[in-house]
Amino acid sequence: MLPPHARRVEALIEFLSELIREEEPTRGRARKLLAEVYARHCLEPITGASTGSAFERELAVAYALAEEGLGWSDELERLSSAFARERVCSKALGSMLGGASPADALGRAGAKLSRAWVSALLSYARALHYLGYLGDYELAEIFGGLARAGADAELLRFDRKLVVAHKLAQLIASGHIASGRVKRDRRRALALLFGGGREDEPSDALVWRIAVNVYGVGEREALKLLRVSRASLLSAAARAASLWYCFVASCRELEEAVSKLDPLWQEAHRVAAARVGALLPAAGPPLALALLEQAVAEGLDPDGFVAKLEGLLGTGGDPIELLLSWGVGGWKPSTLFLASRSFEVKLERGYEMVVFDRVPAEEALEAGVRGLAERLRAKLEEAVAAAKLRGKATERWLRAVALLLALEVFGRACEIRSARAERGRPAETLAERAKVGDAEIAVEVVRRGRRK
Repeated sequence: MLPPHARRVEALIEFLSELIREEEPTRGRARKLLAEVYARHCLEPITGASTGSAFERELAVAYALAEEGLGWSDELERLSSAFARERVCSKALGSMLGGASPADALGRAGAKLSRAWVSALLSYARALHYLGYLGDYELAEIFGGLARAGADAELLRFDRKLVVAHKLAQLIASGHIASGRVKRDRRRALALLFGGGREDEPSDALVWRIAVNVYGVGEREALKLLRVSRASLLSAAARAASLWYCFVASCRELEEAVSKLDPLWQEAHRVAAARVGALLPAAGPPLALALLEQAVAEGLDPDGFVAKLEGLLGTGGDPIELLLSWGVGGWKPSTLFLASRSFEVKLERGYEMVVFDRVPAEEALEAGVRGLAERLRAKLEEAVAAAKLRGKATERWLRAVALLLALEVFGRACEIRSARAERGRPAETLAERAKVGDAEIAVEVVRRGRRK
């Protein structure tokens, strides 16, 4: 597989090639097409999240590549309606680098020193910086010039955090940060370089999101240097389309499956995608397809499917728990944290239980979300057989359940790792399991020194 940067360039070239063939290449169409191409390639925008605003900014990366990397000129003239904003920013940035003030540079390009245009200018500058067409010190000069011109401080802070997070993620990916102390020192120095202070330093969660989703750093490697809570992980996963399209349903699979549905089911899928997307924004279409196929296997009609989904999600609460509550044939998947710092993953129905995996927290962290999801998917298929659910659980729904369980276990493991102190760690754990009548009893003995 190509490195992440090369994969992005390949996807952007594909996007530009398709956009130039459009009869009316509007900005709205360009943004939608870019999201489709990234979904095909399992890529996130350079902000590390697949949101509408992120794809709006990502158009600047496509334009920068076309202008600076591919040398497009006449082609960009034809695409002027799609890239009108970037064309203005390109002219303004050239003037600024030539010594003009931000107000003069934007004025010459046909814009003004407003919050919207400063945001667009910074997005374009960050795109050039990411692609290697703009150096650190040139970008620092742009930040400095905008600050002196009175640009919105919060806007500058937002973009500084993104730039610093990218630089830290690059250093982590290349192995140049080996400890938390070095990370903190580099973060402080980079924030100062781009004209900021401590309030401009990005959170560990933002650096983790960009390191993992943009630069392809392994989750375990990132966690050695960055502290990430379950809430932060869920927030990142909820906005990472590549996670759901790569594991649950690819863009092509989704298009083919939905195209074969009759109109009523297509409308049900649209409603479900919007409903699920309200909880997990980037997961709506693939998760909705998994739920829909499971509903068909259960004999529900479109109205019954939507009603059941509304009944589950309408109660409010944790998104993962809500989606897992759909269950399979009355069985509900769940996890239980044990004293031995491991997770019991099981199917439950009333007083019945099928435990299909036991995952130590360290193993969960080592595997990462995707690796853990693959492990749980294989184990889940065995559990389905044990619960006599063959034919009642669809393959795609099992994949969705495995990914949701993996997010739950990995997120909890992250919190354990952050909170755990070396003192008091269990030195040894013994476990016994026994059948007593119709019940199953689990006993654990945890030894800490002389205590049990």
